[in-house]
Amino acid sequence: MKQKVVDLLLSYNPLWLRIGLETIYGEVLGLHGNTDIIGLSRFIVSRLLGCPDIAAEFAHPNVRHLYKPGELATVFVIVSIACLMLPLRAAE
Repeated sequence: MKQKVVDLLLSYNPLWLRIGLETIYGEVLGLHGNTDIIGLSRFIVSRLLGCPDIAAEFAHPNVRHLYKPGELATVFVIVSIACLMLPLRAAE
């Protein structure tokens, strides 16, 4: 599922995708240029699809990489993707 989302987002212009991600997260991405697909993919997987704050909130206290069910996490990811895709669609 993550790969499909990454592929969908990478179908947009990398420059516009970078601008959108930097706007949503309020930080400058440490990429090697405006066409750094590997860096964009890594950021999408680690920050957009795997938010560390939400992962920590829903983490099982005794078992690593096991998470409690969390509708909040799902809603956060969906809203983040929607907030990113709306301006990207308009920029096309």
